[in-house]
Amino acid sequence: MTRTIWIIGTLGALIAVAAGAFATHGLEQAGDLHTAQIVRTGALYGLVHSLVLMLLAVLRPLVDRGLVALDVRLLMAAAGALAAGAILFPGSLYLYAATGWRPLVFVTPVGGTAFLIGWVLATLAALKRPRKR
Repeated sequence: MTRTIWIIGTLGALIAVAAGAFATHGLEQAGDLHTAQIVRTGALYGLVHSLVLMLLAVLRPLVDRGLVALDVRLLMAAAGALAAGAILFPGSLYLYAATGWRPLVFVTPVGGTAFLIGWVLATLAALKRPRKR
């Protein structure tokens, strides 16, 4: 799962940087400020959470070795929730900006909720005492 989390993080970061550049150099210069802002919001949240996913992927082996005191199951549950958010939140904004298909706006809060759940789980991973091996 760690490799998958890393890949989701790196691809999410790649897409976020490309989307941000498109918002600034394409949409904004074409005068579509509203759509540019939608894409920029997706890019910001996508990039931040992609970097967090990469950090969690790096932390996992350190937790496994006992070098970082976090509950590994909660940490990986957090990674899963954050990965879902990193796909759903910016993905729905990018698709909405590209298509204008209104039902996509209902997917965005699902991604945002996944982010919140992921952050709660990450906090709990630090608060819960790791099991002794």
